[in-house]
This record gives sequence, structure tokens and C-alpha cells, in this order.
Amino acid sequence: MGHVDLTDNLLLEVGASREDIDNEYKSIAQNRWKESFFRLLSFIYEKFANTILSILYYIFAPFLFLQSRKKLKQYNVSLDSNKIKRFES
Repeated sequence: MGHVDLTDNLLLEVGASREDIDNEYKSIAQNRWKESFFRLLSFIYEKFANTILSILYYIFAPFLFLQSRKKLKQYNVSLDSNKIKRFES
């Protein structure tokens, strides 16, 4: 006899009907199914978002890198007495 059977017996002793107990089991099973389904949707959404963001990164990162290098070449870089780089236009 498992814990479910013991719980059934206890509920029947305190006056719950078999129909109420079965309805509660169905409700619990339905809630667990919903939670499992939403976890699956969350997992799929996370993988989809990561894939899209990775694709965008690999498409646009080289262009942004080249643009920033081009912009940095416009400046003269000098070091002050504390070895800190100063950008001068």
C-alpha cells in the first residue's frame, strides 16, 4: 500500500466522496501537465532566441568592428605621464 492509497483511505474516513477525490487527482495531473508544457515552451523559446541572437551577432559584429577601427584611426593617441591613453582629434 503506497502513500496514495493511504491518503485515499484517510480522505474517505473524514467524509470526502470518491468523486471529489478523483476530481482532485485529475486537477493535479492537469496542473503537472501544464507546468511540463510551459517548461518545454520556455526551453524552446530560449534556444530559439539564442540562435537568432547568435546569427545576428555573426552577421553584424564584423561590420561594427571595422567601423569602430575606422573611427579610432581618426584620432591621435598619446600617453600622458601616468601611461594613460589620451585620444586627440
